[in-house]
Amino acid sequence: MVGNVMQHAAMPSDDGAQNVVQPNGQVRPEWIRLPKEGGTCPHSGLTRSYLANLLRNRLVKSKVLRRPGAIRGVRLVSYDSLMAYIGNATEGQD
Repeated sequence: MVGNVMQHAAMPSDDGAQNVVQPNGQVRPEWIRLPKEGGTCPHSGLTRSYLANLLRNRLVKSKVLRRPGAIRGVRLVSYDSLMAYIGNATEGQD
């Protein structure tokens, strides 16, 4: 920590994604993939369908990576946006 500003080190992962190493040594991803059909997110414990609903309603930021001309791509969810949504959610909120 420098002054009141917390310092984080960026570190590329094996798959080329940018991860942030927090002061406690834990690695936090910048973007996460949706879990496979029927699975749950290892970071939040939410199901794929629940996350898809959050994305559909634009409650969490995401991006799609596609090759030029491709119809399908990879949907990436902003880790910070997802954690902010969970942190701000009230009990019983959908």
